[in-house]
Amino acid sequence: MRLALKTLGILTLLAIGFVGGALTAGARHWFQPLAHITIKNDSGQDLSALTLTHSSSRFTSTVSLPALKQGESTNFRFFIAGEGGYSIEAKFPDGRVIKGGAGYVESGYKVTDVVGASKVQSKSSFY
Repeated sequence: MRLALKTLGILTLLAIGFVGGALTAGARHWFQPLAHITIKNDSGQDLSALTLTHSSSRFTSTVSLPALKQGESTNFRFFIAGEGGYSIEAKFPDGRVIKGGAGYVESGYKVTDVVGASKVQSKSSFY
């Protein structure tokens, strides 16, 4: 009887530790197949619209991001299964549109895209 209670107690503590660890990893996005994109407006004027299209082997999605004022930035992260890509489309108040973005991303990539007056410049890193 004592051995059964001791075993049950140990198994309960192990289960609590496992669930606690899983919840912590999920909340902090550890071990998740994520790509992180930071977009900064350094064009000298406010943007009227910002669109990000991302894709992986299983899906393609287009997201309208908040229009950015000069000097502001926004962050976006998305799940990616294996390899994928993305593109950015920035629209100016005068109707001009510039497209860019790093293009290729994998899980764990961190990319910073700077929207300039005539192009989008990308800098990738792996975290």
